[in-house]
Amino acid sequence: MGLRFWFVLPVILAILSSAVSLLIILIRLRYPFELEWIEGAYLDQARWVASGNPLFAAPLINFIPTNKTPVFFLVSAIFIKLFGDGFLAVRLVSALAVLGTVILLGVMVYKDSGRWSASILSMGLYLASFRFTGSWMDLGKTDSLFLFWILLGFYWQRKYVEKKQGYFILMALAYVLAYYTKQLALPTLIVMAVISLFISRLASWKEWLLTVVLGVGVFMVLDQITQGWFSFYTFDTTIHHQVEQAMLLDFWKKVLPPWWPTLLLVGLYAGRMLWKIQRKEVSFQSFALLMSFCLGLLAASWSVFLKVWTYDNDLMPIALGSALMGGLAYGEYANWYQQFQGRKQTFYWGAIVLMLAAQFFLWRYNPLRQLPTQQDASLGQEFVEHIASLEGDVWVFNHGFYTALAGKPTFIHSSPFGDVAGVVSPDELPEDTAERRNQVLQVVNEAVEGQRFSWIFVDKYPQNWLPYYVLAEQFFTGKDGLFPVTGAPSRSEYGLMRNPVVYGGEYPVNSSFVNTFFTEGWILSDMGRRQLQDQQGTLSIALLPEQPYSLDLHLIPQCVENVSIVKKISLYWNAYFLAEIPITACGDVSLNKIYLPGYAISGNLDALQINTTLIDNNWNNPENWTIELMSVAFQMTGAIP
Repeated sequence: MGLRFWFVLPVILAILSSAVSLLIILIRLRYPFELEWIEGAYLDQARWVASGNPLFAAPLINFIPTNKTPVFFLVSAIFIKLFGDGFLAVRLVSALAVLGTVILLGVMVYKDSGRWSASILSMGLYLASFRFTGSWMDLGKTDSLFLFWILLGFYWQRKYVEKKQGYFILMALAYVLAYYTKQLALPTLIVMAVISLFISRLASWKEWLLTVVLGVGVFMVLDQITQGWFSFYTFDTTIHHQVEQAMLLDFWKKVLPPWWPTLLLVGLYAGRMLWKIQRKEVSFQSFALLMSFCLGLLAASWSVFLKVWTYDNDLMPIALGSALMGGLAYGEYANWYQQFQGRKQTFYWGAIVLMLAAQFFLWRYNPLRQLPTQQDASLGQEFVEHIASLEGDVWVFNHGFYTALAGKPTFIHSSPFGDVAGVVSPDELPEDTAERRNQVLQVVNEAVEGQRFSWIFVDKYPQNWLPYYVLAEQFFTGKDGLFPVTGAPSRSEYGLMRNPVVYGGEYPVNSSFVNTFFTEGWILSDMGRRQLQDQQGTLSIALLPEQPYSLDLHLIPQCVENVSIVKKISLYWNAYFLAEIPITACGDVSLNKIYLPGYAISGNLDALQINTTLIDNNWNNPENWTIELMSVAFQMTGAIP
């Protein structure tokens, strides 16, 4: 192979990597379910805005916003109006932002290097990081749009530095849009502003003052309009979470092993630029501006690792910076190597090619694993149909949009709720923040305690929702699929049914949904009747702790030749004796107003045990059951009757 092949090899790898990533993005656009477990919350939020509802307001059980600023949701609401309700609209926003970002990268690198090959490489490096940054670029979330705005702002800033025209206004607008798309823009802007003001000896004050005035002004207006809810959701809930400084070291452990070729190339490029600055071949101000942008992106990615839990999407800012610098480095060395001849030329260019080839190799991934399967889609549709078949409102706590697909309303998502609830020290919150937080918690607590929903589906079974909701089914048991292709692996494993007896009522003894609560000998017959096959059976019941109840029980003993095979029934509550009744004849047996003292009720699952004493343990029992349970009912009561 000739030298020309080695010259274009990185470009070929960039084109191939870009094609794979873009194809994945295109295929995933129309997938009707979540690609990541919080993506549905973002879609629900955009739908909420598209329906004309206020984005930041007092909490409702139907909605509280995520802790992200509003631009993505406003743009997505427009796309929902244009393209219809569903993930296509929000993913299209991100996909177009990715396209805009790579075009800007290409334009900027070509302008500096004069080489289309460098431009293509820069775009390819960014797209090649698709999986390394979490398979996140096309998700219906804020990341890609925020990076587009911040790169656009940098583009206008460079224009302003070069031509000293009104581009600083466009720069300020783009930077403000970046912050109001995702607050992660702030570390980048702070680093850039500090470096810019320092190297310009405060001469750049005008553009940064405008950026601050616009940003703070919008913040104050939004907070005034929303009566303080904007700052609560987007600022207060983010600054009171646990900080883990040890995670800052984990950032480098995560970045260096798979990223070292590009970082090494960028380091060599920076050294060469400093050498050229000394020779006055390159403007120091121009290079310092470039470095401040890339260092700002590095700071943005690094700062996220102060959180206890992070994911690969937090590396998207540094991926953007390294793609820009990598393309510029390639262009610079492509121009420089032509000064050499023979082996020296081959050596220098070969080193560059090997570094870039190593980078693409380290970022290799199986594209098929980034695509949801037909099994995922089928199982998702099954879940939607199951939700639609259930009576009443259904709350899918950890995943958005499923209930909308089932023709039911959507409700608060666990992610924004967790952002509000999961502060480190609630007692140390400012009074206003604590009051607003309590309002959010109260909305959820009242909905759970008031049994607002017929069913709740959750990823993990929350014991603290007993006794109001009880575990009735595990829809996905034995079914493989519907886990998100990125982010935390999660799906709504547990179906919780409204507890029909917690405030008094009749237990649905013949419903298949309560099978798990009938243990030790109970069966549901082919005729749909609850029967006890053994002499002892247990029914698990959840009631309010320390609240006295009365129990009514209606059952039928098995009779053979008009003789009851049961001579006595004994009732126990958590091994606490309740009552005993002799059976003297065939027919219905009712046990009414059996008192359950409050101290005997735990608030978790208590055991109502029914023991039968047979006339003869060797009695021929052709039906293979001893009693048939017709009804169980509870009533809340006060003092001991």
